Amino acid sequence: MNVLLLSPGKLTFYSSTVYPHFYPRLGLRTLAACTPAGIDVTILEGEQANSVDCDQPVDLVGISVLTPHAHRAYQLADNFRRRGKSVVLGGPHPSLNPAEAQAHADAVVIGEGERVWPVLLDDYRHVALQPVYKADRLLDRADIPDPLRLDSDPERYSHFPTESGRGCAIGCDFCLVGPLFGSSFVPRPVDRVIAEVEVAKQLYGPDVTITFSENLLGSPPAAQALARSLEPLQVRWCAEGDLYHLNDDAYLDILQQAGCTWIYVETKLPNRAKNPRIFDLYQVATQRIQAKGFHLSVNFTIGYDDHDESLAQDMRDLIIDGGLVPYSFVQLLTPWPGTRCYNRLDRAGRILTRDWDLYDNLHLVYRPRQMSSQALWQMYLDFCRELGTLKQAHFKALARSTPGELPV
Repeated sequence: MNVLLLSPGKLTFYSSTVYPHFYPRLGLRTLAACTPAGIDVTILEGEQANSVDCDQPVDLVGISVLTPHAHRAYQLADNFRRRGKSVVLGGPHPSLNPAEAQAHADAVVIGEGERVWPVLLDDYRHVALQPVYKADRLLDRADIPDPLRLDSDPERYSHFPTESGRGCAIGCDFCLVGPLFGSSFVPRPVDRVIAEVEVAKQLYGPDVTITFSENLLGSPPAAQALARSLEPLQVRWCAEGDLYHLNDDAYLDILQQAGCTWIYVETKLPNRAKNPRIFDLYQVATQRIQAKGFHLSVNFTIGYDDHDESLAQDMRDLIIDGGLVPYSFVQLLTPWPGTRCYNRLDRAGRILTRDWDLYDNLHLVYRPRQMSSQALWQMYLDFCRELGTLKQAHFKALARSTPGELPV
C-alpha cells in the first residue's frame, strides 16, 4: 500500500519568501510516523508540491489544507479522484469547514489526525472508508508521536520543528489554535522533547537549530522547565512568545543561557490612545529583548475593530521610532473561515469575499469597523512600502559595515 502525504502551496508568505528554506511541515511528518509498518509513505511539500503528478502509483492521498491553499488542494483532490485514487482531506481548513471539503474528498479528518489516522488506514484496507473521521478528544500530550525525519531535510531547511506542547489559553476569536488544539497550553513531557532534540542533533549535526511549536514562551513555567533540561545539550533554538511575558530580564536570562537565540512574536498592534499601558509595555519589552542579544521577529496584525485611522501614527511610533524596522512585519487580520471571528463578521454582512486564495494576512477580506476598507488597505500598503524601503537601507548599511556577513 502506497500513501502520499501532500501539503500544497506555500506555508506562509514570510517563511517562503523571506525565509525560503526555513522549516518542514511537522503535521505531515507526525502522520507519517504513526502510519503502521508495511505502508510506504511519500511526503511532498513546499516547492515540491508546485508540480504534482496525479498519475503516480499511489493508493491513498492525504492532503493537509490551510485556508489560502484550499482551492489548490481541492483541484489536486479532484484530479486524483478522477484517476481512481482515494483522497483524504485534513488540517485546519477542512476541520473547521468539513461540509465544503467533503465535496472534494472520499474522507475528511476533523481535529488532530493522530487519533484517527491508523483507524482510517485500516478502514481503507478493508474497503470501508468512512466519509468523516473526527477526533473525539484531544491527544494526550505525552502521546504525541516523534515526527518522521527525512534524510533530505538538511539540504532543504535551516530550522527543524519540535513540538513542546499544544493549545493556547488566550482565546482570540480569529485564531485556529484554540479550536483545533485546546483552550490552554499543555506542555509535552520534557523528557520526550529532549529525546527528540537529541535525535535531531544526531541526524543533522551539533549546529542544528530547533524551532519549538507555538506558545511555549507564553507559558513561563513550561518554558523554564524545558530550558533547564536543554542547557546541557548546547543546542540553538527558537520559540514563539508574547511581549507581556517577555518583559522580564530574569526570564530572558534563563532562555538565553539554555540556548534560545531567536524569539518570534505575533501580536495585535496596540492602539496607543485606547491601550497606552500595552503600547508602552511593547516598546519596553522589544527594547529589552534586543538588548539581551536575541534575534527578534515581530509580526504586528492590524485591522481589529478598535483600530481607526490613528493606527498609521501608532505604527510609525512603535516600529520606526522604536527601532524595530529590521525586526518587524505588518499583516492584515484574517478571519479564518469557521472561527468565531469569521462567523461574527459574516452575520454582520462584513465579509467582502469568500475567495480563500486571499485569506493569507496579505489581503483585506472583510469590512473594518472604524474606517473604510479603502482607508485600511491604503494605510497598510503605504506603511509596508515605507517599511520595506527602510529595511533595505538598514541591510545595505549593515552589509557595508560587516562585509561578508548576512543580516539576520
